[in-house]
Amino acid sequence: GFAFVFLAFLASSRFKWTLFSALTHFFCRIDGQALAVLYSQELSRPNVRVNVLVGLEALKSDFGWSDEELYEQCLYNLQVRYALGYSRLGEGEFKLRTLYNFRQRLSRYPLTHGVNLLEQAFEAITDQQRVALQVRSEAQLQAVGQALYVLLQAPAPNHAAEAAFQVVQRLFTENFHVHEQQARAKENHELSSGCLQSLDDPEASDHTKGTAHSKGYVVNLTETCDPQNALQLITKVQVAPNNTSDAQLLNEALPNLKERTELDTLVTDGAYASAQNVEAFLFFVRAWRRFLGAFRISLCVHFAG
Repeated sequence: GFAFVFLAFLASSRFKWTLFSALTHFFCRIDGQALAVLYSQELSRPNVRVNVLVGLEALKSDFGWSDEELYEQCLYNLQVRYALGYSRLGEGEFKLRTLYNFRQRLSRYPLTHGVNLLEQAFEAITDQQRVALQVRSEAQLQAVGQALYVLLQAPAPNHAAEAAFQVVQRLFTENFHVHEQQARAKENHELSSGCLQSLDDPEASDHTKGTAHSKGYVVNLTETCDPQNALQLITKVQVAPNNTSDAQLLNEALPNLKERTELDTLVTDGAYASAQNVEAFLFFVRAWRRFLGAFRISLCVHFAG
């Protein structure tokens, strides 16, 4: 992951080509044998290389392409073909059905065997990088930080505007101190829950609750729960970094819920309570009762982490 960003922001006018070059080194290192269980062991017609199929899925997700757009890019975009390890037009041609079949096999395998093959393949690449880069000791980590510090001091004119450069800048700021022009890695207790968790997902956060530790996002749902209703409806869905408190989610949802649903009763657990929320809720209740009378809708807030 770090290699993608590091290589990407080194380029200026050739930024995109440098990115695809970095992807080439990644996709070509995916071990096809790790996903061989998806195919028949009997002699048969050769399939498209597995690392190419995985690479296509990654590019589709990253660029937001449809399957048809992905197929066209693979056939005619030299940068995409280079990233997938092809050096000549006409090499590696396949039908789109091949990708559909691979996607189906890949998604079904964890359901039947309880094993995430892609996760294992990516972990193997990460382990290779860890050994190759030998970033194991504090001194080596300091060296990486110092290299980033020097690099960030004099960016090329076009670099500062690049998203990749900004991500690396954030990575350095949140993980290193600078003292007398020397970078020092922060201790674990100095890292905030909002520090960068993933180079390609900058909004994800880190959260610890009791003994449970998670990274990513939190989802908060609000639904009706009046026994008199013929059916109950989800009235609000919120997604936020997972270090966002329940009280903050409720505080952000209340104005919209009151405006849309005439809410005057709210059922939550204790984590949603705060002085600000109680005050805001009472304010809305009094206002609605003044203008709308005693009309009543009950809502229940459920939290899914």
